[in-house]
Amino acid sequence: MATNFLLSTPTNRGITGNNHLRGTESCLDDMGLKNNMTINMSESLAMHIRSFPEGERLRLAELEFELWVTAITRIDNALNGQKTTNERSGRKSI
Repeated sequence: MATNFLLSTPTNRGITGNNHLRGTESCLDDMGLKNNMTINMSESLAMHIRSFPEGERLRLAELEFELWVTAITRIDNALNGQKTTNERSGRKSI
């Protein structure tokens, strides 16, 4: 897994790159994109999502791709906002 970074930047790059591959065998479907982004998300984001109750994780997994990206990006932004706030106050991040 990658180190901490906002998921939105590499996600946008991945989607853009995949759009350039449309019509080729190398183009990923929505599930392939989800899997690729999940593998490459920060360890802290992955751990945070794994801490969700099973029902919430299943609900996230069943979302259409665009809604999934929005939900995961919001979780990531909130998690990074919490880290930034904790770092400013001198508290240890989760």
